[in-house]
Amino acid sequence: MWQSMIAISYRRSDSISTAGRLNDRLRLEFGAENVFMDFDSIPYGADFRRHIDETIQSANVVVAIMGTNWTGPRTGGRRIDDEGDFVRLEIASALKHEVPIIPVLLDDATMPDERGLPETISALAYRNALHLDTGVDFHHHAARLISAIRKLRSDTRGNRRRDVASHNIVAQKALRAGVPVVFWRRARSMWIVFAIGGATLVVGMLFFFWRLNTFQERMTPVAPTSNGEEKRTAELPTPDIESFRKSGLTPLSPPTNPTSAPELTPPIRGWNTYLNVSKNLPSSL
Repeated sequence: MWQSMIAISYRRSDSISTAGRLNDRLRLEFGAENVFMDFDSIPYGADFRRHIDETIQSANVVVAIMGTNWTGPRTGGRRIDDEGDFVRLEIASALKHEVPIIPVLLDDATMPDERGLPETISALAYRNALHLDTGVDFHHHAARLISAIRKLRSDTRGNRRRDVASHNIVAQKALRAGVPVVFWRRARSMWIVFAIGGATLVVGMLFFFWRLNTFQERMTPVAPTSNGEEKRTAELPTPDIESFRKSGLTPLSPPTNPTSAPELTPPIRGWNTYLNVSKNLPSSL
């Protein structure tokens, strides 16, 4: 059966007696093997920063007990402002690894403001806290904390089961393909990238050919049809010789065969239309 580990973070000079009582209550509820409290019992010669980080990383929830002197004595500076402070390292590690934190405020203690905390643990100010009375209501408030831990434990277990199920599906597919799981995950990611790139390339080529076809249609000259040619030929004006006579000018001789229309070239748009028609008229006009 999968178990969750509960880590208790506290400062000895602030709340050692209450932390001990709460530790006994949590061990009674969840088992002694699932509750860890003594972070300062670090093996000799070990890096205490790494030891704390590994311990917090293996936890499923951190209970941060905070009394009125949680930040440490103010004489000569606060303990919480020291980068090597154990409490600061514990909270910073939990925030870094996204381990749920339940701040437990003892008696009249209040949640510190974000501006009053070091940058590495400033996010602690936005964690919803639980008030714990160290007097007659201790067991009642401790029961509320236990309920909150059980809920977090259940949510964490459900997330873990979903992760395990997802991993098993990927492992089965990799086993069928005969490749390691790591290579299968990478190959799946590469196929997604190639699929998106291929779809983008196809859309780009279709758009390019559509634009090219539109450009060619615009640049192709319009050839007149036979109907349009006959229509334009019929619309050509007949020279008015009578108007020349009335104006006193010498008219030109009419064509020898007025019934036959001159052969005209297909008209061209613009000023060239007049020039081409004039060149093809009989010289006797």
